[in-house]
Order: sequence, then C-alpha cells, then structure tokens
Amino acid sequence: MIWLIFLIFFISRVVPYIVNPVPFGYDAGLYLSVFKTFPFLAQWHQIGFAPGLFTLTYPLIKLGINPELLLIPLAVISECLLFYSLFWVVKKLTDKKTALIGIFLLTVSAVQFRAYWYFYINNIISLALLILTLYFLSKNRFILGLLGSILIGLFHLPTFLILFLIIVGEILFNHKLRKFYLKLLLSIILVACTYYWPRLNLTIKPYILPIIQSFNIKEIILNTQKGSGAFYNLTTSLMLVSFYLPFAVYGLFSLWGKSKKELRLFKVGFFLILGLIITRFFFYSRFFIMWDIFIIFWAAVGLNKLMEKQKQHKDLFKYYFFILVIFIVAFIFKTGQPLISKDLLKEIKQFKGDSQANILSIESGDTAWLIGYTNYPIIAWGWEGGNNLYWTNEQWRQFYNSSLTEDRIKLIKLLPQPLYIFINDHNLINLIDLQQTSCIEQVSLHFFKFLCPEKKS
Repeated sequence: MIWLIFLIFFISRVVPYIVNPVPFGYDAGLYLSVFKTFPFLAQWHQIGFAPGLFTLTYPLIKLGINPELLLIPLAVISECLLFYSLFWVVKKLTDKKTALIGIFLLTVSAVQFRAYWYFYINNIISLALLILTLYFLSKNRFILGLLGSILIGLFHLPTFLILFLIIVGEILFNHKLRKFYLKLLLSIILVACTYYWPRLNLTIKPYILPIIQSFNIKEIILNTQKGSGAFYNLTTSLMLVSFYLPFAVYGLFSLWGKSKKELRLFKVGFFLILGLIITRFFFYSRFFIMWDIFIIFWAAVGLNKLMEKQKQHKDLFKYYFFILVIFIVAFIFKTGQPLISKDLLKEIKQFKGDSQANILSIESGDTAWLIGYTNYPIIAWGWEGGNNLYWTNEQWRQFYNSSLTEDRIKLIKLLPQPLYIFINDHNLINLIDLQQTSCIEQVSLHFFKFLCPEKKS
C-alpha cells in the first residue's frame, strides 16, 4: 500500500514538470543565485537563506554540475524526504495503518503541494527534520535530538524557532524532563553560536524587530501586522485543510488525558503553531505550512480511530479518500503551472548585454528570475541594489504612478549605466509610451536598452 500511495505522491510532484520544465515559484531564481555564489554570499543572501542546503550542494557544483540542473531534483527529493519521514515517525509512534493514512493525507494536501509550488525547499526539508527531531526527543534520544535541532537551524530559521519554542515550553511545564530539555537548549545555543554569532547582524538581528512587533496588541486587533510570509491568506488555507482538520481535532481529544507521552510534543506543536497563527505572529502565513503537518499527524490518528469504531461504514471512508484524490488532481491541474512560460525563461537565460550593465526590473515578480538566470546586477524596489540605493521609495512610487514619460526618463537617468530594462507582458501594454521614446531600444521581446544616460558635466 505504501508504494501505491508513494506512486500517487511522486506523480503529483513530477508530472507538472513533464508538461513544463520551468521551476515553480520565483524562489527557484533565488536558490539558483545562491548556488552560483555560495559561499561568497551577498548580504541579502545571508539574511534570507540558511547555509545547510548550499553547503551540501557546494561540492557538486565545484565538480562542474550546472546548478540549474539541481533545482527540480532537489525540490522532488525534499518532498520524498518529508513523505518517508512522516511515515516512519507516525508508524513508530502509533501503527502502520495510521502511518499510511498520514502519508495519504500528505499526498492530497493542497497546502503541502502549494509549499512545493512556491519552491520552499529549505522549509520542506526542515519540516522533515522537525518531525524526526520531535520523535527522537519524545524518546529522550539526546544526541539525535541535538543533531536534528542543529540541522534545522542550518536549514530554516523559522522552523528552528518553532522547535526552540517547543523546547522552552517543555523546560517551563514538563517538570520531569526539565533538566533534559535545559541541557538540550544550552547545547543547541552553544553549537548554533559557532555559526550564527559572527553573522549575528545578517542572520538573526533582521528578525528581532519584526518578532517584537508581532506582540503589538493594537496591530493584532486591527489585523495590520506585516511580514506574514508569502503564502495563501488564512481563510484560504483553512478552507484547504477543512477536509481533514475535524479528524485532527477528534484525534487530539480522543487521546486527551491518556498516557501517550510519546505524542506530547506533537500536541504541543499543534497548539503552539495554532497560537502563532491566531495572533498573527511574524511569518504567520508560512507557519500554516508547518501547522498543516501537525494537522495531518493528528488527522491520521483521528481517522484511524474513527474507522476502527465505524467499521460498518467503511464504504463511506472509501468515498472520502476517493474525493480527496479527485480534489488534489483538480487542484494540481488548476494551480500547478509555473509563473513564467518556457519561452520567457529561455529569453532571460539567453540575454546578453554590455559588460558592466545593470538590469532594471519593473515588476517584483520578475526580479528573482532575473537574479538567478542572468549574470547582471538587478535594480528593483526592495531588492539588492534597488532598495533606496539609487531611488528613494518616493521616486519608485513616482516611476510607477507618473503619467508623464519625461518623468520616468529623468528617473532612469539616475541609475547606473549601461542599463537594460526588463518589461513583462503585462507592462508591455502599460508602458507602451516608454517603449516608443528615442531613449529606448528594444533588443528582444522583453529587454530594452536605455540610450540616454545622464551627461557628465
């Protein structure tokens, strides 16, 4: 049975790439950029990406493997790691039938497919490491728990934050194992500091203020917090898990008060992440991806218990599972397309401009592709080289909102030259006046060269 479920899971992840080999999500371009430059990373690389994955792939790239060829296989491998980690842990903590239900729910989870679509490789790997680490800690396996904790910290800091809070909670409320978890926490901090302390300003400090601001009661009430992370809004995410969330609630409360100490950490994780989401803690939209794994865990427990109690209605469960398969097939068919076309990615990859040139990215959704698939500095609002370095925020707004071509030309003259402008299909129509000036020369369908640099006095 596990091979049948895995086959469905694997097909759901691979078939979209057979139809169109362009990586999902704009994060693919960012990963490619880090692959190309690791270990000599720009500041924004160090802020946005933990080093674990890139340390593992660095030897392969040094051997001459094209980093572009690693993108899709790594995404698929990360999913397979999560699949088998979930199966192994649930089987160890409960039984094989519950584990099979768990990986089936993972297969039909729209939230997990969307995380895969966004190309959140580090997030997915760290999720696999999290459930493995929680299992080792539930068995009081100190060394393996410490190793898993360190690896999570080297792959994805938000997931590490979840683990950190779980451990702190156990220190505060689990009196029997307080010394165990205190020793673990001190060991984690000691080891983590060897990497993160010298890079504190680039890796930890940028997150401190947003985390503190998450506790602003006024913003929580008015729902005005920033930094939720790129993912579905909470209403949509809740709708997508509504197929199995009731079973998770049933599974949780069916074991409430019973001596299932091994499941304690998964119960803590469920309610901890739920609390962060409800209070709209920093990164709360992305935390839903992690919460979904805990929902799946407890939904598997609840479904198995319900199926044991309601054996006379086993056909109803078959219909339920069949409906979930139909749903995920329809969901993938509807949403499983890349953000850009194969032809557009080819154009970006083949672009060749003047040496020392810069590229102005008009729209933020294009920037990651340009960063990863070209070898030129990218100027864009909110990105390296573009955020208040050449234009102020007000000048960026003026560029987007002005109806006068002359105003845009004056602003472009302030940028470093030579300069190319990337204009996507949508803006080809909106910026038709800019393209028709004598200062702009079209060099390909979407790339334009700026011909009127500011004259030096």
